[in-house]
Amino acid sequence: MSFNCGDCNGKTLPNVQVSTTGTLLMVSNIQTNMDIATPDHSIISKSIVDQLTIFFSRKNFQHYVECMGRSVEFILPTVDYVLNIGGGKKKPPTSFILFRKIIQDCVSSLGLRIPRDKLSKHIQQIWLDLKKKIPQLAKHLKNVTSKALRSYNNSNRKFLHQTYPKSRSSTKNTINVNHSNADSREVNNLLQDLFPAIL
Repeated sequence: MSFNCGDCNGKTLPNVQVSTTGTLLMVSNIQTNMDIATPDHSIISKSIVDQLTIFFSRKNFQHYVECMGRSVEFILPTVDYVLNIGGGKKKPPTSFILFRKIIQDCVSSLGLRIPRDKLSKHIQQIWLDLKKKIPQLAKHLKNVTSKALRSYNNSNRKFLHQTYPKSRSSTKNTINVNHSNADSREVNNLLQDLFPAIL
């Protein structure tokens, strides 16, 4: 489901649940004037690119992406969600790439069509603010991606079972020394022929 991105004309939008690629997003009503934050509603980041403002805010311990008087809940990802991003065939993304994907899903569910380069600028600004103001959220994303990567590596580890032959001593290469023959006349003669000056 998408929404018209035009002016709301002061009308409120109903609460609608939107599902995009396995993520449940909640569209809810926030004040039209985003610069005013109530005690239970704080603006974490305000990104302005080409006269379009996107907010990342927190209200009642929930995080939202807001634009033009509408908001979408930023759902914290789970390890399973991160593993499903690549379909189990690709490595899980880094924490920033994961954050970018969730923000892109939020922006899409709001019906915004923002050019990729401009959206990247918004996301980068929000990410920098988020790391400063809510480091525990950035840490959560990092932990989730680390656990997903560990799980991915454990399930996709390829073991090559290689059998190496045991070393055996060869009787062909061994020299049999019989001490009773060591002092024989033939051996002494041979040594004198080889080393006449020493003996």
